[in-house]
Amino acid sequence: MMFIDYKELTDQEFKIIMPWISVSEKAEYYKYDTLHTGIDIAGTRAYSYCKGVVVAIGIQLDRITVTVQFDASTLFRYGNLRSCDVDLGDVVSAGDRIGTCRDHLHFEYCTSKEQSLFPVRISGSTYFKQNPMPVLLGEVKLKANDYSAVTVADYNDETVPELNPAMQDEFEVDNSDSGDE
Repeated sequence: MMFIDYKELTDQEFKIIMPWISVSEKAEYYKYDTLHTGIDIAGTRAYSYCKGVVVAIGIQLDRITVTVQFDASTLFRYGNLRSCDVDLGDVVSAGDRIGTCRDHLHFEYCTSKEQSLFPVRISGSTYFKQNPMPVLLGEVKLKANDYSAVTVADYNDETVPELNPAMQDEFEVDNSDSGDE
């Protein structure tokens, strides 16, 4: 399985703005006075960490989240997006552009194999958010996936809704300088 270097999740040098903070990491919790179930990485563009299928695209408030299913038990979520370059059901490869971020990418790793206090429910399936750093650093090894076994049939009700006119200007992004072909 080929993975891109974790430093290429965004278009900037890999810099964690906000680490994973769970209730078990009390020093971090009190330092930031918050829980944080992913990591925030500096950058204005988001790129896929691995090959997978886009199984959910959602919007909460004014932020888009794209969920890519790696295998039957593993999801990667790309949040804090202001625009989305993929569609539901797309097969993405490592390094494919997912979308444009505001000022950072919120990156999450979820699995159904190991529970945590932070569940993610997608159309009847439950996954649990885990600290993504061990995956990015290669401490947690993911086996080669058979993404063809992933189906989006159960996920077709989770799409990006139409933006109301007041939000439209906020989401107009000029990607002309992206260098992408």
